Amino acid sequence: AETVYNPYPDFARDGTKPEGIFTLATVEVNDSKIAQFVTASDEVLEDCPSTASLIDNFLISGINAEKRRQLIAGSGATGVKGGTEMRGILNQPDLLSRTHRDVGDGGAATDNIYDTFRRALTDLWLQAANVDNVCVIMNPRDLEIIDLTKDEYGRYLFNDSDCFNRQLRCLKLRVSTSIPQGTAIMGDFANNWV
Repeated sequence: AETVYNPYPDFARDGTKPEGIFTLATVEVNDSKIAQFVTASDEVLEDCPSTASLIDNFLISGINAEKRRQLIAGSGATGVKGGTEMRGILNQPDLLSRTHRDVGDGGAATDNIYDTFRRALTDLWLQAANVDNVCVIMNPRDLEIIDLTKDEYGRYLFNDSDCFNRQLRCLKLRVSTSIPQGTAIMGDFANNWV
């Protein structure tokens, strides 16, 4: 506790400063905007200047996480309190899809995950889409399958040297728990997929 010495107008004001606390928590609110809030008193903000930047970082990270979730899997539905969620990529009506090992869709019954990714890349090219920044966003469990794939000699097929800038040959890889396991999204959004 911080000691206070204030002899004017009397010594009764000596002692320690009162202390306050604040807590960080996530609150879910159905709203037309993505919003978060933290309650902190003016005294806390004045006594601890670094608290304001801590709160800013906490709020921004929470907003960004929810924005990423909605951009991937948002339903587009209006919530209980009148807020509307963004419609995410997985819920777009004109989404081009490719089913893994679907022989009727140009695939093969023996396709592995990479074969399906490569066939989807061709689908994008045939759509005349820009493929300069093609990225695959998948569930972490599916990336685990890729990471643990070995050849007949027990050697891992894909290099895991850089976890943050992952690539599977020419495809940049990103993970999100908003993607259901067994599903991946491929598109031209690797540099700014949020």
